[in-house]
Amino acid sequence: MKSPTAFWLSVKSLLPGQVKKYTGKIKVLNLSIILLSLFLISCQKEMQNLIIPAKSNGNTLKSVTICETPLIAAQNITAGTVTSTFNAAGNQLTITYSTLNTGYCLTETHLDVEINPANFPQANSGNPKVNQFAYGANLGCETAWTQVVDLNTVSGWSLGDTVFIAANAKVKKIPGGTKEAWGQGLPFPSNNWAMYFFCLQPSCGNPFTDSRDGKTYNTVQIGDQCWFKENLNVGTRINGVQEQTDNSVIEKYCYADLESNCDIYGGLYQWH
Repeated sequence: MKSPTAFWLSVKSLLPGQVKKYTGKIKVLNLSIILLSLFLISCQKEMQNLIIPAKSNGNTLKSVTICETPLIAAQNITAGTVTSTFNAAGNQLTITYSTLNTGYCLTETHLDVEINPANFPQANSGNPKVNQFAYGANLGCETAWTQVVDLNTVSGWSLGDTVFIAANAKVKKIPGGTKEAWGQGLPFPSNNWAMYFFCLQPSCGNPFTDSRDGKTYNTVQIGDQCWFKENLNVGTRINGVQEQTDNSVIEKYCYADLESNCDIYGGLYQWH
């Protein structure tokens, strides 16, 4: 899987990264040490914790951890995703709605971020008042919308707090009618199906388990950043003569096309 264009954190590698030519045409990086983002694990089963490799620049490696939850339309249709990314300082949250490759587009968005779900604008019945949410936009028919949230503006927020996110949208089938959609998570205390989800920042120094494959990595605090002690090894191995493609599958190379080498040295990834 090629790395999507996203919000990247830039950090210095602990050991010099080694960029090599693979089969004469594919530049790959031997991931000497991979950054573990301090900033997000979702405890909801539907969410995925993603560590996305990106382009290397000398000894600089860029990666992020993204909290991702489905964007559910009409209660049972997956119309896209909502992703949330903390910045390096932990005081800014970038939230992106995407309906790419679903046949839907966004026509309207409403977004609110709180440290207590009771703080979401809502009626006495518990129904959320989306028109009073802090952020939103009227869109023509877009497949993506992004909002950067300064967490210092969220009432009562302190560094390291779990944040709760209510992500509402109107989505339109192409062609077709408009449906209401919510980022999947926990229900509001009402009779409708409105939902909110949460993201938290894990403590560095504790082992991190990648929910995609169950592998566990030890972590270490260096300055104000958190690093993996081991090389990242995630994805399905493909042979070095193949190109890594944008096919919703995380793909990797291993030295000599041997999975055992990935177990020892970590995976090799191609970036553009």
